[in-house]
Amino acid sequence: MRQLTPKEFYLQVSKWVNGKRIGVAQKWCNAVVEIIIQECFFKHSCRVPLLGIFDLEHHEEKEQIQNINGVDQTFIVPEHYSVKFTPCDSFANDVNGKGVTKLYRNRVKQEKPTKRDIERQLRFEKEKMDEYLKQQEKIQKALEKENKKIPKEEILKEFKERMKANGKEK
Repeated sequence: MRQLTPKEFYLQVSKWVNGKRIGVAQKWCNAVVEIIIQECFFKHSCRVPLLGIFDLEHHEEKEQIQNINGVDQTFIVPEHYSVKFTPCDSFANDVNGKGVTKLYRNRVKQEKPTKRDIERQLRFEKEKMDEYLKQQEKIQKALEKENKKIPKEEILKEFKERMKANGKEK
């Protein structure tokens, strides 16, 4: 799947916050990146809310030997840091579209979902409902061709009955 270009990314950010100018979104994104860089540079770690933790791993200078055309050549790999990213609980769950982490399962057991958990569940159920209604519209159009019509209320009633049968509705 194709990745967003920087311009498309800033446009998405702008739309998400109801903005009209890509330049403002670009400034905000650049500011967030600069904060991450500064925190990692000075503290070797940066926690970004709803995203995760960026940690730096230190690597000492070392020699690396490579065989090039039958001749061993020695290269010096300079001292450097590599970045390790650990996603936070909500990010992992949001990417999956449902709660998959151990922390989430514990919150469910204790019946203490977060606001984010509830929003994710509602978004997931809305997407399922939208998908189901699109499917039913296709069926409705096919039936209309045969002059048979099922009212939308009956479709919604059937969907709710299926959800109830699957234990999704209380």
